Amino acid sequence: MTELLSQTIRPTVEAVARIESLTDDPETVLYLLAFTDARTLARAPHNVGSLYRAADVARVEGFDEFVAARDKLVDIYSRLAASIADPELLDPIGAIRLGQKLVHSVEEVIGIRTDGRLVGTDEAVWIASSCLSLCGVDKGRIELAVKTADTLLDQLGGN
Repeated sequence: MTELLSQTIRPTVEAVARIESLTDDPETVLYLLAFTDARTLARAPHNVGSLYRAADVARVEGFDEFVAARDKLVDIYSRLAASIADPELLDPIGAIRLGQKLVHSVEEVIGIRTDGRLVGTDEAVWIASSCLSLCGVDKGRIELAVKTADTLLDQLGGN
């Protein structure tokens, strides 16, 4: 069970170093992270990402390792968000809370799949772009990050 859950997080966490080696633009990095995360959740077998919220699953041996990996992912989102978010946006909530919000936004994929819909590339682009919006990035900079990321996706592999 925990191995299945780990498959919803591990590929994204492991992709961070590769993503950061491709560009030093934090907006493009955050976009690529959210896009990769959304695609990982979209490809998870049987929508297993939904399992972590089940009370019985929280008692499964090894679940704490999944929670630690998810916390690491929140930390990564928080770090990236803090580097691009408007300070006025961060003041009332802080970087960790914004990172949590970004993770929750990407986890919308789980709900979409639960509703019986497929999550394709267009939906992943929209989710990743919305993460930049949540950080206060303006439309022009979002479009630039999407275009830049599009040129880097082949180098990232598996997406």
